[in-house]
Amino acid sequence: MNSRINIAYCTDSNYLEHVGVSITSIMLNNMHNNIHFHVFLYDVSPKDQQKLQKISPLINIYIIPFEELAKYKDHKSNKITHINRSMYIRLSVPKLLYGKIDKFIYLDADTLCFSDISPILNINIDSVICAVTPDSLDKQNMLKNKERL
Repeated sequence: MNSRINIAYCTDSNYLEHVGVSITSIMLNNMHNNIHFHVFLYDVSPKDQQKLQKISPLINIYIIPFEELAKYKDHKSNKITHINRSMYIRLSVPKLLYGKIDKFIYLDADTLCFSDISPILNINIDSVICAVTPDSLDKQNMLKNKERL
């Protein structure tokens, strides 16, 4: 079994700082694990890209060109104002990582890590295309988010 844990993030300049904090929290709690980060960026300045890269040499940065996301419409309604083109980057990740890695964990920018994540390597997902988990265990919160979205 491959002991490398590949973690993917997708962000624009609005959440880049949060990705840096998330990566740092993972690194601080997993110093003995073989972790590699794949960060897909859209609309992020070269200066900010360099800041992220300084966190660790284990970060690979992928720049998503505007044309890749131009086919997606920005949603600017009252109910879902947090959805913009950059959220669609995650749809391109499997294609962009194909042939480079077999499996990866996708994390939202606001995810913090407080312990060892290596037990995730023991979960067999070979028979599925994608394994997901809800972002909340609180049923009331999940219902509220479902209604909102």
